[in-house]
Formats: sequence, structure tokens, C-alpha cells
Amino acid sequence: MRLFTSLFLAFLFGAVGAQVLNNPNKLPLCADGKTAWVSQETLPWHNCWGAYKSSGASYVGEFKDGLYHGLGTYIQGDLKYVGEFKGGNRHGQGTQNNGQYYKYVGEQKDGRFDGQGTLTDYRGTYVGEFKDHDRHGMGIFTSTRGNISEGEWKFDKFVRVARVDPPSPPNSVVPENNLTNADSDRRQLAEDQRRLEEKKRQAKSVIESDDIQTENSNSDNRRRFALVIGNSNYNSLPKLPNAINDARVITQSLRSTGFQVSTHENLDLVGMQNAVRAFGEKLGKNDVGLVYYAGHGVQVKGKNYLIPVRENIKKSFEVPSSAIDVDLVLATLEHIKNDLNIVVLDACRSSFPGEARGTGRGLATIEAAKGTFIAFATAPGKEALDGSGSNSPYTKHLAKLIGKKGLPLEQVFKEVRKAVVAETNGEQVPWENSSLMGDFYFVK
Repeated sequence: MRLFTSLFLAFLFGAVGAQVLNNPNKLPLCADGKTAWVSQETLPWHNCWGAYKSSGASYVGEFKDGLYHGLGTYIQGDLKYVGEFKGGNRHGQGTQNNGQYYKYVGEQKDGRFDGQGTLTDYRGTYVGEFKDHDRHGMGIFTSTRGNISEGEWKFDKFVRVARVDPPSPPNSVVPENNLTNADSDRRQLAEDQRRLEEKKRQAKSVIESDDIQTENSNSDNRRRFALVIGNSNYNSLPKLPNAINDARVITQSLRSTGFQVSTHENLDLVGMQNAVRAFGEKLGKNDVGLVYYAGHGVQVKGKNYLIPVRENIKKSFEVPSSAIDVDLVLATLEHIKNDLNIVVLDACRSSFPGEARGTGRGLATIEAAKGTFIAFATAPGKEALDGSGSNSPYTKHLAKLIGKKGLPLEQVFKEVRKAVVAETNGEQVPWENSSLMGDFYFVK
């Protein structure tokens, strides 16, 4: 039976085309030969090797106290991670990629890039130190255009030119006789970085602070700030597996175009209030502000609300006191009196349960104040799709088009609308309301 279970695991993960570890530490099988997949309620596994599948995600690897712990492979849609886990989170050395968006090889802590690593995305390649998903510490960035920024980074921004020694290849987390793609990727990226360093020495290139190339070619020199919130783990509402993924991919796209992004995941009511307040205090009159929200949203008596996690909403009349009024977000931005604010709501992903009276389907129409651009993932009164992959249809296309050069803001969202309508066969039609007075380009 144990041999059958091992073959069954190999068959399942081979079918989805994933590179998985093959029990390098030779632990006993968790399922005791009975089944490969179990429900979370019956997961008392400890110091064993097994497989688990739930809500579109799958894991094969080592378990401890019923949690992912040790070496393993995790897959959710386009997101794939091979490496070390601790207490149910990605923690330690590993390789993570999300389709065509990015590839990260290095250290993680509690599911976030943290420590030494290499990140490759459409901006270029960064080798160095990370903290809480940001480039933070000493590192070298090589843009897709060949520009090199070497020195100190803080909160994903280059702040100081300094000499950076190329890192040594990270230690393999898997024995030599059981190497995976993750180990090969780490070694190859480290070798590429050493070659890059040698080319720099040969060219005797000296980077002066006043000649530093920025990561984008925007002629708009206004500061750009973004608040990104992704809420997934609801109590009384259906969970949204993709909302956090959407927040993360939008964060990457916005940062590639010069935005300083504050990203939050699974915020309760107080957390959302504090995030909106802090964002408003950061914005200045000459800045560009952008707010992106992925999660549940609902309209009650013609007003729109964004639903926090750890909610306990049973009746529609409880919504105003238990959720964030979209008007509060808009009022916070209008108070700044800056020229341009952008609000993107990828919400309304399922009907509001419980009492239907007074609760409208989807979100209501919002009038945009002067200098404000409001984008909805779907038309007023309609529901948006969470998506069958790792991102919603709306955010997937928005993340791609944000970085497309030469498109004015309105054209970006027009292209998103065409792509979403085509993908959903007309079931979902994104919608915008604008009172802009001039043009804005994410990348000009």
C-alpha cells in the first residue's frame, strides 16, 4: 500500500506538470497507505511525507503538527514554490515563480521575501537583500535596458551608491542526489551574477549618484503613492483565495512604474481605517495617489462598502458600522486637493449572504470628483469573477497593461476592458468613471 501511495503522489503531481521533491529525507508516508489527499479537518500528520489539496491549492512534502513544515512543493494556479516551510508558511530557502510575472530564488520568512535572494521580473534582475517583500539592504539591480544600480536599497527604492560584493550561492536545501529545479535555478542565477560583476570590473564603470538611472522612463516627475489592500480570509462571507495574490501582483506592477506602494493583506475594520488614514497623511498636493482594493464589496441603499476580514455581518443594516464606506476613501483623497487620484475596486466577487433587503447586487455608480479616476472590475450592479487561476481576470490583465509603454490612463483601462470581456465571453464588463483634466501615463 505504501508503494501504491507513492506512485499515486507521483502521478498526481506529474499530471499538473510540477517539479516536486521526492521525499529526500525518507520520512514515512503520512497517509499510512490509505489516501493521498485528506481534508484539513483530518490532518493530524506529524514528521511524515504527504500530500494535501484544498481551494485550488496543492502541497506535497513534509508535515509537522498538521502543518507544512520542512521540504515541500506548493502550487496555486500560476504560483509555484519549491523549498523550505515552517509552521505552514514558506520559510527558508526556496524558488518561487508566478507564471510570466516574476521568479524569486532565495530566503523567505513567513511567506515573504526576506533575506538574501534574486528577483527577476519585467523590470530586470535584482540580486541582494530583501525585507518584507521589498528590496531592502545592499543589492545590485540590472534593468531590462542594461542600466545598473549598485548600492543600498530601502523599501524597494535605490537610495545610495555603494560597492556590493556578489553573494555566494545559497546552500542547497536538498541532498545532492535529489536535486530539483530550485537548486539548479539558485546556482545558475548566482553564476549569472558573478559574470555580471566581472563585466562591470572589465568595463571599469563608475556609477555616480547624479547619473543614476531610474527604473522607469516617466517624464512625469510627481511623486507617486499607492495603497494596496487584499482581503481573502473572511468569516461570514466566502473566502477569496485570489484577492491576496491580486494585491501582490498589482504591487509589483505599480512599483515597476515608480509608485511607492503600501501593501496590506487581510485587514480588519480598524486596520483598514488606519491604512486609509495613514495613506491620506502621506499624500501631498503635488503627488499622484492610487488606491487598489481586492476583496468583497457590497452596496447598501445606494452606498458602497468594502468588507474587512474578521467581519461578523448578518444583516444588511449592520454593514455601515462594520465596513469601510467608499465615500470615506474618496473624501480622504479629495481632502489632499491634488491633481490626480486613481481608485481601482476589484470587488463584488460574490453575492452578499443573509438578509437581501436593502443589499444591492454588485456596487453602485460613483460620481468621480475633479481629478479623480474610478475603475470597477465590473459594471454597476454586476458581480466580478475571482478567477480560476491565481489572479482574477480583471487584475491579471491590469497588472500586465500597467507596464505597457505609451498608453494614457484611460487607454490602459480600455485595453483591460477588452481583454476581460474577451476572456469571460462578455460575462464581466469593467467600467470606469473619470473627471480627469489631463493625461497620465504609468510609463510614457
